[in-house]
Amino acid sequence: MVWAVDAAQSGRAQTAGRFLSLFNEVREAKFGERYFVFKWALETLVNELLGTKKKAPPKGGLSRRLDCTKFATVATCINTLRDLEDAEDGIVLSRFSALDIMHKIGHRQFEWQRGFFSYSQIYRTLTVFGGDLAKDYFRQNHDISIAEFFNCGFAFYALCQDLPGFKKGVNLTEINLSAHVRDRALGLLSAPLASIQREATSVRQIAGRSTAYQRSVLRKTPILQFGKDVARAPLYSHCRRNPKLKTVSPESVGMLLTLDPWLQMSHQLDRVLEHARKIAGQIDGHIIDEDCKRVLFCSIDDFENTLEIASEESLIGAIRATSKPEFRGWFLFNVHQRTSGEGRRNPYPFAGRVADMIPAWNDKALPLSDPEETI
Repeated sequence: MVWAVDAAQSGRAQTAGRFLSLFNEVREAKFGERYFVFKWALETLVNELLGTKKKAPPKGGLSRRLDCTKFATVATCINTLRDLEDAEDGIVLSRFSALDIMHKIGHRQFEWQRGFFSYSQIYRTLTVFGGDLAKDYFRQNHDISIAEFFNCGFAFYALCQDLPGFKKGVNLTEINLSAHVRDRALGLLSAPLASIQREATSVRQIAGRSTAYQRSVLRKTPILQFGKDVARAPLYSHCRRNPKLKTVSPESVGMLLTLDPWLQMSHQLDRVLEHARKIAGQIDGHIIDEDCKRVLFCSIDDFENTLEIASEESLIGAIRATSKPEFRGWFLFNVHQRTSGEGRRNPYPFAGRVADMIPAWNDKALPLSDPEETI
């Protein structure tokens, strides 16, 4: 049911219709419209299902069964979840500021909103974690290369576009992935249902924690194994004092690129910066206020998203604008949207290099799974 809702509102409504009754308003719903279902809410529903112990059916009596073939069931579950989260938020906000929990909302939602597949994400990840030491360590510990692991993950993703599951023994030799490589990758990405249920219970059933902001076991183990064969897939002081260095413009802004947006989305950034100033003052007593430039903490993902739509001039303007009070806590991409009239779309410069890291990238596309071999 969850898979079908996601498929229906991700351009695969015809495929989803085999599992869930849908009407046009659901098929055509866009983000923010009445019948659009937030992806992160579906993720929370699955986590709650995994972490909640099931009651034994009554002996000899009537039992109730959830009809997972109707969209009305989805709507009821989502609305109930929303009521629960609203009630819990009322309790949380009585003790904390909304800004204190904003980063939790971001970690839950932003990846779903921005999507999981792009040239920049693939190239960046393989570049950052594709060094010789990392590659050797990964192979020694998992008996599989990073490139093979990526190819398997992409293959599993492709298989689940047409059906909600696939046989663990699916043949991937057509894209040069052996059974050994497939099994090693599945071992890293999947776990038996019972194992994931135990983990969900241990990490989510903790008193005092809001349902919406608890850890998701699916972020660590996105594929669930059912039975023996079936698997499913329901991160300037020294410049001023050194005469050999060039003068720094008064309009300059520091920018620190990070691999993940944790600090960028956290309300604790001011506290971190203040602590950094204290440490810097202890190390070098000659630092003055003029040296304490405003520093933009920007994730690489946010920076690359901005580069895709910015010119050199509009990018610099947006970076400088981040130091203004009205843009405190904003993502660079959103600051650029507000400050620039640019409507361009820049090509990704490293799209042609992905095949250098993934040898099978330009080979034949992965064939659709055989309905007779999937559940």
